Amino acid sequence: DEPGKHRLDLFLHHLSETCLTLVGIPFSVLDKKTERKVLAARREGILNRLEKSQDKEEILMCAIILIMHQVKNMPIAGTDTANLVMNRLFEHDKKIPYGATEALRSLKSTDFDESSSLHLIARVKKFGAAKNSKALAAVVDEK
Repeated sequence: DEPGKHRLDLFLHHLSETCLTLVGIPFSVLDKKTERKVLAARREGILNRLEKSQDKEEILMCAIILIMHQVKNMPIAGTDTANLVMNRLFEHDKKIPYGATEALRSLKSTDFDESSSLHLIARVKKFGAAKNSKALAAVVDEK
């Protein structure tokens, strides 16, 4: 029995007990009913965070995650993933209105004044709160 193998086994045990749940990897596959409940609770948590936030980076992140979840039914997490989704998928997806993508990009840029930023933040928050792609399109058309 090698000492290195024992340390590796301890490390893998530590990962399975501690770290995997921290990054959202469940130990077993959820049934559909439980999965819907978990995703609904996650959406409500992110929506609550979006509504309370005043930080443009957090608002941007929450809106991208919520839009992706509602339009594609695909939960995503992390800054890098959200930025990749916005830059690559949003502009090519017909279900995500161009106006929403442009507003998210504008919010990401730092080239706007304080008064216009409050209006933009309010619009992006509405985009994130949209229930589905039709509701998102309606919010974008409101201007």
